[in-house]
Amino acid sequence: MSLRSIAFLIIFASFLSCYNSEKRKQKTFVPSPSEGVSKEIPKSKNELSNDLIQITQPLSGQIINSPLKLEGITRGYWFFEANFRIELTDENYQQITETYATATEEWMTEDWVPFKSTLTFSNPKSKYGYLIFHKANPSGLVEKEMSDTLKIRFQ
Repeated sequence: MSLRSIAFLIIFASFLSCYNSEKRKQKTFVPSPSEGVSKEIPKSKNELSNDLIQITQPLSGQIINSPLKLEGITRGYWFFEANFRIELTDENYQQITETYATATEEWMTEDWVPFKSTLTFSNPKSKYGYLIFHKANPSGLVEKEMSDTLKIRFQ
């Protein structure tokens, strides 16, 4: 075996070793209320489609009634002035009401920040609807808009 082949194998083995150690460092879990909020990315218990917001109350498909307590965690940059908008719609995406979620800890961070809100509404005729969580967008620029949707059922 030539010296070049041996050098290539050593470099390749080093690369694989570094790659695998980085993969092992990644952790995912769902924080329980007793554990508090983690600074690591939680694994979703709901059906939201991104890693920026996690809703712990209510869960996807849960039957809800008014007043509805909303809780979860999101990245600090989801807020503006410690708030972001939550919209409740019927199954046809017709708005029933809206409210604002408020950070319960320091929000000027890229880490996970807990939030709470209460939504008061009258049940619509539809059997299910959607909670839409809108990232705060003080610029008003369309390209900076972001939201995620959670399907719920009405009582």
